[in-house]
Amino acid sequence: MIRRTFVFILEILAGLVAGGAILALVCVWWLSSGPVQLTFLTPYIERALSPEGGTLSVEIEDTRLVWAGWARAVDIRVKNVRLLDFEREELAVLPQVAVGLSLTALMRGIVAPTSLEIIAPKVTGIRTEDSHLIFGFSSNDPTQRSPETAMFSRLLTDLLGTPDPTRPFGYLKTVSIREADLAFEDRKFGNTWRAPSSDIEFRRDRSGIKVAGVLDLVLDGQKSRVDGSVVFNAETEDLDIELRFSGFEPGLVTRNSEIDLVRKLSAFNLSLSGEIGVLMNIDGLVKSVRLDLSSRLGEANGSLTFHPDGYNYTAAFDIVGVPVARLSEVMPEYANLAAFQADASGRIALDGAIDGRIGVIDFDLQVGEGVLDAPKTQESPIRFTGGRLSGRIEADLSRFQIREASLALDQGAVSVHVSGWRVGKDFDVRLDGVATDLTIETLRSVWPTVLGKDARDWTMENIATGNLEDARVGLVAHIENGDLAQIAVKSLNGSARISGATVAYFKPLPPLTNVMVDMTFTEALLDIAARRGQLGDLIVRDGAVNITGLDLEDQDIAIDLVVEGPVKTAVAILDQEPLGLIQKLGVGKSEILGDMAARLKFKFPLAHALRFTDVGLAAAANLRGVSLDTNLYGLRLSDADLNLQLTGQVMEITGTGALNGVAAKIKWREEFARPGGVRSRVDVAGRLSDEDRKALGLPETKYATGAVTAEIGYTSFVDGRGEVIVKGDLKEAELNAPLWGWRKPSDTPGNLYLFVKMQKDGGVVFEDVRLTTPKIQLKAGVTPNADFTGVRNVELRNFEYAGNQMQGTVRPLDGGGYDIRLSGRQIDISSFFDQLEDIGDLSKETPLPPLSIQAKFDSVLIGEGRRLGQVSAALRRTGAYWTRIGVDGGFGKNGRVRINYGPVRQGHALQISSNDAGQALSALGWSKRIKGGSMIIVGRQKKPGTPMKGRFRFGRFKAKEAPALARILQVLSLTGIFSALNQQGLDFETFEGEFDYFGGTLNFPRARAFGSDLGITIKGHVFLHNETVDMSGTVVPSYTVNQVIGNIPILGGLLTGGKDEGLFAANYKMSGSLEDPKVDVNPLSILAPGILRRLFSGETDPFEEPEFEASAE
Repeated sequence: MIRRTFVFILEILAGLVAGGAILALVCVWWLSSGPVQLTFLTPYIERALSPEGGTLSVEIEDTRLVWAGWARAVDIRVKNVRLLDFEREELAVLPQVAVGLSLTALMRGIVAPTSLEIIAPKVTGIRTEDSHLIFGFSSNDPTQRSPETAMFSRLLTDLLGTPDPTRPFGYLKTVSIREADLAFEDRKFGNTWRAPSSDIEFRRDRSGIKVAGVLDLVLDGQKSRVDGSVVFNAETEDLDIELRFSGFEPGLVTRNSEIDLVRKLSAFNLSLSGEIGVLMNIDGLVKSVRLDLSSRLGEANGSLTFHPDGYNYTAAFDIVGVPVARLSEVMPEYANLAAFQADASGRIALDGAIDGRIGVIDFDLQVGEGVLDAPKTQESPIRFTGGRLSGRIEADLSRFQIREASLALDQGAVSVHVSGWRVGKDFDVRLDGVATDLTIETLRSVWPTVLGKDARDWTMENIATGNLEDARVGLVAHIENGDLAQIAVKSLNGSARISGATVAYFKPLPPLTNVMVDMTFTEALLDIAARRGQLGDLIVRDGAVNITGLDLEDQDIAIDLVVEGPVKTAVAILDQEPLGLIQKLGVGKSEILGDMAARLKFKFPLAHALRFTDVGLAAAANLRGVSLDTNLYGLRLSDADLNLQLTGQVMEITGTGALNGVAAKIKWREEFARPGGVRSRVDVAGRLSDEDRKALGLPETKYATGAVTAEIGYTSFVDGRGEVIVKGDLKEAELNAPLWGWRKPSDTPGNLYLFVKMQKDGGVVFEDVRLTTPKIQLKAGVTPNADFTGVRNVELRNFEYAGNQMQGTVRPLDGGGYDIRLSGRQIDISSFFDQLEDIGDLSKETPLPPLSIQAKFDSVLIGEGRRLGQVSAALRRTGAYWTRIGVDGGFGKNGRVRINYGPVRQGHALQISSNDAGQALSALGWSKRIKGGSMIIVGRQKKPGTPMKGRFRFGRFKAKEAPALARILQVLSLTGIFSALNQQGLDFETFEGEFDYFGGTLNFPRARAFGSDLGITIKGHVFLHNETVDMSGTVVPSYTVNQVIGNIPILGGLLTGGKDEGLFAANYKMSGSLEDPKVDVNPLSILAPGILRRLFSGETDPFEEPEFEASAE
């Protein structure tokens, strides 16, 4: 039973389905063949769509039932819906509206739409200045068409209100606008935009209305698609708007927004993609905004919430890849952010007001790779790989705190903490920064050019390489007009440590390398401590650089270095410009060896055009094992241990060393400030042996031997002059002056003092020469010629020796030789005379220069016990010979001798005369055997060096102890005369004759001497070099008797033979030594007739004195 019933029911259902399907197919066929007219419904639909009150009515041209395709099935569509005002004037025409009717309402007898679909209308919307929204289906101004607006408002009101089943719109759930041409005018922001093909759907549910739509916006020629939804909460009367878009430029809509931040963002002209959510009330008052956007400037998502007053807001955004530099366009007060060319990601939260005032901005951003480029404050851009920027800006952007601004570089990192106030456009800031592990090149970019400018300039210019391990800086400053280039530092302090640095402490001197540097600085000074570095191959143990006056217009720098190592390197450094000390010292380019430990100090102004005189320099050094190959005043220094003190005014070196191998104490003082024009002074002291003097290049001399302890001081002046002072202790030396017959043995006190002036033209003057021994006192001045081969002037101020005292001058003669002028109390020339064999030696050729000598002495010693007084002398020597000799001297009470040798008309002549021949000959050392008498000797020669011939005459003298004459008298047994000769002497009236002289041989062709007791003739030679004779002649005793007989006419001549013969005579011959000659007498000649003896004699010429030329007198 049950089964049958079930089968029956299935059959019925199958029939219904089949029938329904057939019916549906029939209906579809029917509707697709064309619309079905539903004219009978038109009046009902008109009443349902017409607003209550009669101010607006609706007229429909036609109502049809149409097939709209499988997606929509069957629509009731009304055509040409006309909106009429109460005067029946047409307000708008809707071409087509699809109407969905409620079956429930139909069953109650009410024609009520459940949905309205307005197809292809023209919709106009306006946002008024007071933010009210007005819409109308017309291209006209809806604010001027109140009925139309009322209808639109009624539709919205019915949708927004609670469904009322007694009213036609009480069943309305959906209003759609399809393919609408939408135009919207935002009078508040001054924007107009269109959406030519837009779909909008209003759907009501229990909580309110949801609006969804798709708009193809056209705004200022820019096209973009926007789709979104608006949800109206009927309970809160809030609109929740969500918009999704791509390629939308919101700035075209919001550029005139009353919210300052929105206006600033609008200026970016961004093409955005993403979503925006807006919560606002039905009156257009925005409560909050939600963002999830992306653009070419990055991504941002977050929210902005308005306070209940609708004026203030709070916002928080998460950003990704947003350029930090563009934030400066949002906050022009912080325009310096434009230098930060990098993308940031992170969170930004802010409180503000729609008038643009911002209360607080909190930000925490991670920064990607980028560049910090601020040309006004940076030497070059900083490239970084990432970083972080976090902090807060508050009090309407007037107070700020950057908790962390850090950058990670390719090597190292930089971070700062900044806080401060903004007053107008001015800023007062406090900054604390840290940098780690930077190269110096990177530091050049990181260190702002306006921060500690002078400290930075010096650091960047003078620290070329190195690694900044750690640096910290604290700054308090005022920034005018927000321009970092106008920063005024109120307080600055910082520190840094740099390893492996290359530091130029004093350009262009070589830099310190591989130095560990610790720096501290303030706004007024920069202190640098250097440790463990190198200066070439010098080791820098310690060092400091102090720069002061950074807060002033001019700065000073002080440098202090402690170094040790090779002296050669230090010398090379000190010789470079602008110091050039080695050049100034004049030691040339020499190879210098040795080691040193030194402390160097420099102080000078930080000026670009620096001169040596601007440099304050001080140094102290210990030098060990120093050697200098050449050019230290021509000496080689070795094995020197020296101490050096150096300032900008003076350098002083003291110590010991060897000069050309000779041990010496050394003191060298170099004046740089040069007070009084002094440039340098060198003092050397040591004991000099003969070998030492030879090693030093001093000339060898036979006049001084043995050790001398000497102190030599040399002073040079800036104008090229120089002075040398020599002090010598001659105690160990032996001095010899053979010409004076003087000798100082060793172990006898003696001192030498020399003061030498060196002229700037190269000339040298021995201005003060002093030699002091127990027997000699010498004071003189000497001016040698340029090459020291002779003298230009000698001034003998005082010379005292063994009773001698003199002064005088020596000057060169034109054409060579010297002019010598001497005077004094006494001079001893006995040694000179002792070297002369006879007067003829004066005419011998000797290797002496031309001389002109003038002398005047109170006393002249010319031999043992031989002296001339009141002597005047003039001598001249030209070529190899003496050409002029003139001596006038006195002896005894009135005795005088005069010697003249000089040119005459034909050749040269010699004349010696005296009024006391005995004393003259004795004084000259020629003979002591003659007493009294007069003397004149005259000789002539063709020229100096040739044989001399002449005559002589002695008058009225006494001969005594003459050995040669005594021997003759002894042989003749003239005992009376012999006794007289050896006792009181023999008187002679005259001794005269002829002579010739050459080569040490004095020849008497004919000579005679006679007196009252004896007469004698002489013929022969005297050999002066060995004091021997070879002579012959006649001796006539009792010469006066023979002379009387000889005067008898005729008979006298027969008996005596005439002149020089006698009645009683003997011939003799003498040879051998002058002191003990061999004498032979011919006794047969006694009483021989004079006529025979005349054969042994001849006539002589009358005596004639020479007439010397005037120039020779």
